[in-house]
Amino acid sequence: MITSGILTLFGLVALVLAFAIVSSRRGSATALVSLCWVPLVALILGFAARQGLGYAFFGLLIAIVVLSVVLGLMGAVLTIRAHRTGSGPIRALALGTVVAATPFVLVLGAWVILSMRGH
Repeated sequence: MITSGILTLFGLVALVLAFAIVSSRRGSATALVSLCWVPLVALILGFAARQGLGYAFFGLLIAIVVLSVVLGLMGAVLTIRAHRTGSGPIRALALGTVVAATPFVLVLGAWVILSMRGH
């Protein structure tokens, strides 16, 4: 069985490679906006297939949260840099950052709600 660490490592490598390929052609802002939806789609697909995944679903959730945080931090840095230099699509970067950070917020909210209910 694949552990969450290996799954996260593979996800980070795939994200870095995809970001490098897209940013070499179109720039880092476009690369972030192009990849910001990946953690959210992975979360949706993970919840759709959670019965078949069993306990591997928790490893997938950890990998999704880590990738979401990484993309959210990259988006925040790129948005601040675009705002300071006055160049770049600030609105698109900000929206991409929000979309990238959404899975982290959803999983954190679910964890807080479940811990308050005593589960």
